[in-house]
This record gives sequence, C-alpha cells and structure tokens, in this order.
Amino acid sequence: MKINTFNKFNLVLASLFFSLMTVCVKKIDEAIPIYELVFFRSIFSLVVTSLIIKKKKIKPWGKNKGLLILRGLLGTIALICIFYSIRNMPLSISTVIQYTYPIFISIFAAFLIKEKITLNLLIALFIGWFGILIILNPYQSISYEINKFTIFIAFAGSLTTSLAYLAVKKLSRTEDIFVIIKYFPLISVITLFPIVYINWITPQINDLIWIIGIGIFTQAGQTFLTLG
Repeated sequence: MKINTFNKFNLVLASLFFSLMTVCVKKIDEAIPIYELVFFRSIFSLVVTSLIIKKKKIKPWGKNKGLLILRGLLGTIALICIFYSIRNMPLSISTVIQYTYPIFISIFAAFLIKEKITLNLLIALFIGWFGILIILNPYQSISYEINKFTIFIAFAGSLTTSLAYLAVKKLSRTEDIFVIIKYFPLISVITLFPIVYINWITPQINDLIWIIGIGIFTQAGQTFLTLG
C-alpha cells in the first residue's frame, strides 16, 4: 500500500509539472514554431538526463533499444501535437483533451499488455467520453477559437501519449528510469534537428524565459511520470 500511495503521489506531481509546462507554451510568441519549442525542450532534457546517467554510472543505451526508440518517436509526435493544441485552442479545452490519455491507455492496455477490462472500467470510460463531449460542445460554434482539425491534433496527441506511456510501463520492467527518459529527448533531437536547422527562428529574450520553463517543468514531469 505504501508503494502504491507513493506512485500515486508521483503521478500527481507529474500532472502538476505538465500543467505548468502548458502555461509556458501558451506564453511564448507564436512566431516560434512548435517543432522548435519541442527541440529546445529536448536539448534541455537530454543534457540533464545524460549528466544524471553519467553521475550514476548507468549503462546509457539500455537493453530493448527498439522499444526505447519507439517510445522516443511516440513521445516526440505526442509533444508536437500537444504543443500545437495548446497554441491553437483555449488552454482549458486543450488540457481536458490532453488528459483523455487514460481512456486510451485503458483500451490499449487490454490488447497490448493483456490487462483486464472490468465493468467498473467500462462505466468510467463511458462517463469520461460523455464528459468530454459536454465540455467540447459549447466551443464547436466558435470556429475562430477551435476547429475540427485542431481537435483532431489534440486527440492524436492524447492517443500517442497513451501509447508512449504503455511503452514506458513495459520498459520499466527491464530498463533504468533515466535511460527511458533519455531516449525521448534523444530521438526528438535527432529527428527534429534538420527541420529546425533549415527553418531556424531566433527567440526573443522574453521567450527564452518561458522556453527554459518548458524544459524544467517537462523534465520534472517526465521524471515523476516514469517513477509513477
């Protein structure tokens, strides 16, 4: 029970730091492309995690490299989608959609890691989707604030987030948590560097403060999430 309570506390802290991250994303000038924000965030996380791995003398490349790379790709896609939805819809709505990932996790877990779907879980899933529809409905007529494409991207972010979390769950059985965390920014940096290099936009001084905030809060959120 003590371990279970500790894990729940870690997940609550992860949600707190991810929420602070969304505020930072919202405050940054829209002239800075989404992929560049993800790149900056990944550089920060990669440096911090690599230093921790070096200090702890952990083998940096892990055992299940294929799944670690897949987790990194899923996380990169998810973060791009999440940042896009934060920028292009009301923050409260983008956050609600972002946190639909437990619904997807429950569904995918039954097929991918053979977790049982109970009646209580089915009822909870139904109530969850019903609540989401109620929240989204008042905004459907305000086309300049939110549109179907943005909603689709937001749900795509939630979907890929759920798959990334399932990958983390499976990897946590064999890999050190900091190796799991490291692969996320590593894959992001490798995949996004060519795009950022070609389309580079220099951030303003004020933007740098929020970009650093993204790096700090996302790193903290990922750490507590993986621990949980």
